[in-house]
Amino acid sequence: MSNETSDPLQACVSLFERQHVLILGDAIVDEYLYGDCSRISPEAPVPVVRVTGMREVLGGAANTAANVASLGGKATLIALVGRDAGGATLRRCALEAGIHLSGIDHGQATLRKTRVVGQHQQLVRLDYEDRFVPSAEIEACDESSSPPPVPFVLTLTSVVSRVCTSCTKMSVYF
Repeated sequence: MSNETSDPLQACVSLFERQHVLILGDAIVDEYLYGDCSRISPEAPVPVVRVTGMREVLGGAANTAANVASLGGKATLIALVGRDAGGATLRRCALEAGIHLSGIDHGQATLRKTRVVGQHQQLVRLDYEDRFVPSAEIEACDESSSPPPVPFVLTLTSVVSRVCTSCTKMSVYF
């Protein structure tokens, strides 16, 4: 009798252990604020949430990379990451998830989405994002950029087994 599994899903998941996946796209910090909502604000007809907890997770392409890593694959993420608190959070979460993050500093804030949840229902989502126009340095893939996007990607494609893009309408295409 063979040691192979007869479960096709398990067989597919087990393949991830031998995969190195390069993910390119929009990395987002998803922040969740949780709390109790028991009254309406006197200033406007909106619920007041007493925040009792917070959770920060990887979103967008970073979530795709986290999924690859959680299935046992090696995940390399190339994404725009700012030098801000959101960027620090993204780097920390990527490290904790076992993702190799190659952040490209684009001089703007890291994409961040905050969801406010009261009584197990999302009340509002706040999006922190700027429309990004690539600098001449990034457009030209100058060797001084960190790292140079196109040459770096081409170098990695020789050692990865899969390439995945995960982009939103905020994307920048190189």
